[in-house]
Amino acid sequence: MFKNSIKNNKGFSLIEVLITISFLSVSMLAITQVQIGSATGNNFSASVSEATNLAYETINTIKAIDYANPTLLLDANPNDFGAGLPNNSVAGPPPYRTFTHTSYINNRFYTIDYNVAQNWPTTNSTTIRVIVSWADPSRDTTQTTVIMDCIKGNPQALN
Repeated sequence: MFKNSIKNNKGFSLIEVLITISFLSVSMLAITQVQIGSATGNNFSASVSEATNLAYETINTIKAIDYANPTLLLDANPNDFGAGLPNNSVAGPPPYRTFTHTSYINNRFYTIDYNVAQNWPTTNSTTIRVIVSWADPSRDTTQTTVIMDCIKGNPQALN
């Protein structure tokens, strides 16, 4: 009896093969979606890291400038008051001076806006706000931003 059952075993049926192929196809599709999501997330994380580094570099560059340097001092030019940035993008109440420049890194343009508000939030201090923005087509929003603030004190005021 055992010998007859081995002879009649002819392999898998066509239905079994089709069900297995269907299951494997659906599984591979799910794995592909996870991989695409992971690659998109990694790309976004790299963009945020680069924007954060640009903001840190900008803040450290401004912090290295002497407090009384004319670059940080305001003048009577009305174009220095905000350059059309939204109210939540400025370092403090007017007057403040706004600067903008663009960097191209890893096939992406980053716009770096930074403004300097003197005597804010207290006298003998300067508040620096850096806003780094870039377009990210993989996200729902058209612009993604990183905002950093720093307060620089006047060391001469301590004397």
